[in-house]
Amino acid sequence: MNEPRRTHDRYATERALAPHVDPGWTGAALIELRLIGVDGRAIGSVLAEVESFCAESGQSAHEAFGDPEAYVRSLDLPTDQGPMGRELWSSLGPAAVQSVGMLSVTWAVASWRDGVAVAFEAWHLVLLALLMASALLVARFYDAVIRFVVRRSFWWTWLLTMAFLLVLVGAGLVTRRLAPGVLWAAPVGAVLAAGLVLLLVGALARPPADDPVTAPLRQDAVSSRAARVLVGSSRWVIPAMTVVPVAITLLVPR
Repeated sequence: MNEPRRTHDRYATERALAPHVDPGWTGAALIELRLIGVDGRAIGSVLAEVESFCAESGQSAHEAFGDPEAYVRSLDLPTDQGPMGRELWSSLGPAAVQSVGMLSVTWAVASWRDGVAVAFEAWHLVLLALLMASALLVARFYDAVIRFVVRRSFWWTWLLTMAFLLVLVGAGLVTRRLAPGVLWAAPVGAVLAAGLVLLLVGALARPPADDPVTAPLRQDAVSSRAARVLVGSSRWVIPAMTVVPVAITLLVPR
């Protein structure tokens, strides 16, 4: 009894934009339109045309227009010359800053627990370098990453995330064994303060969503409650995640 409700909630935005179109088709078209840099008002117009045709003809979107990605690519739509470019970096930049802040806070708490200064070793630098490299790879292959995430189940994304974390841990352990020794030390208070500042700066630097999808002849933007909540809370995801390694550091004996 709960499954239909979950499906409806998942596709609330798609159903609001095109109620007579398969929401899976609408969702794939929405993602492709965003990836190529089409603005929200133009996206609303495209989906309104599809919705009107399907409602009048009785045909499905797949029958009338074929593959949603191929259909979108076939349209001569005005796009940003650098689709997702500036927006991507304005999101990845703050996320990278917050990631460094999360690591800094965790390392500071661990040193405070042990009553010593924060000792930076080679493995710290390796972790930071891997995080930066992963951010650059996501930016370089952004389209492929987004398509993979939306086409696969949640568990695929979760498994890949866990695999990436295992790679980070493994790289840190190997580096610590091959290149032991302290490179430099810093006071716990300074590192903790710097980490908290980075978390806050990254949160405040994340841009709000300012280009909602708007259907023709409608003054209001179409969006789901879940989408609005996610947009508002996304800047605080990494600060919230910081609680986990900090709690583990404090609760697990050394």
